Amino acid sequence: MLGVVLALAGCAVTILALIERQTGGTGFTVGLLLAVLPVPLVVGGFLWLDRTEPQPRRRLAFCFAWGAFAATLMALLANSWTTSLLEQRNGARGEMVGSSTLVPLVEETAKGLVVLGLFLLTGRRGGARRVVGPVGGLVLAGVTAAGFAFTENVLYLGRAYASGAHLMDAVQLTFGTLFVRAVLSPFAHPLFTCMTGLGLGLGTVARRRVWQVLAPLLGWTGAMALHGLWNAAAGGGMDGFLRMYSGLMVPIFLGMLTVVLLSRRRELRLVVRHLAPYAGAGWMAGHEPAVLGSAVGRRAAMRAARRGWGEAGAVAVREYTRTAVELARLRATGAQGARFFEREQELLHRLWMRRAVVGPVLAAVPPPAESDRGCGPRRPAAAGGTR
Repeated sequence: MLGVVLALAGCAVTILALIERQTGGTGFTVGLLLAVLPVPLVVGGFLWLDRTEPQPRRRLAFCFAWGAFAATLMALLANSWTTSLLEQRNGARGEMVGSSTLVPLVEETAKGLVVLGLFLLTGRRGGARRVVGPVGGLVLAGVTAAGFAFTENVLYLGRAYASGAHLMDAVQLTFGTLFVRAVLSPFAHPLFTCMTGLGLGLGTVARRRVWQVLAPLLGWTGAMALHGLWNAAAGGGMDGFLRMYSGLMVPIFLGMLTVVLLSRRRELRLVVRHLAPYAGAGWMAGHEPAVLGSAVGRRAAMRAARRGWGEAGAVAVREYTRTAVELARLRATGAQGARFFEREQELLHRLWMRRAVVGPVLAAVPPPAESDRGCGPRRPAAAGGTR
């Protein structure tokens, strides 16, 4: 872990030094201060989506840092070399080709690597497959891309300021760039990379082997294609940018948001359905699946935990919820055998260790009415684990 932190710190120092060399000290400072502005909106949006499938905060911080420092350094070095080579051979046309083909390939691969790595590292624990769904993949990818966009904004805003012939010109150029990148398109990079995360997430819940492989590849290809179209449109001036923005980016953004919300609803129902057998076996109270399978119930549980136990109680409820979601996902795969039961017992043990705090909290939360409509199982089949 220390080695990873030191490596990211080295990437941070290197990329920021390279940016400062291109923008100058004042431009770098201006770019850094302004690039922070859209970060709370973008990251906050993904944290909101993350409520039903909470990822560890350290994992999200790692994704942001990877995007901000490691992925940007990889992209800056690779893009500089490939673009320079294409310009030497093809002139201005080479730069355009590189911007719409090689740049998306490099950047979406650099951002997607960390998401793929996390899926692979968490794919097996104790010999059993762990399932991270579409929402989880989208959140990890989006936070990674938010970090990438932050550092890229430092560069572009700093360059805009440094290119001004005088102070007012520099201010005008800087705020024009800020309007395009932070107001019109703060979710551009996250939207591209979310295609990769969504593909990886869909691959983990797919039952057929062909889709487990094909879905991530389609997501990655979609990310590169969308990124390439965006760069090509940006090269066509403001008219091309606005046509691309209104005709493609906004519909895709709304479509992806719809998919995510429907996926969240499906996952909540999955939690209710597949936790009910464990309640029947005595691992949790009878009403807990309905509470844990509802965004309203989870928020009420977090509030009750903070009132009664402080932040430590809220952390316990968050971890309990995350473990319960993972357990429901595991059972939803329909897997059997030694690996399944080993992982199931591990998750049940983690739930049981937190019941001293979480049990009384959830007991005080009434089951939300919307969780009872068509979400529960038809019969409380016995769970595989025993206490």
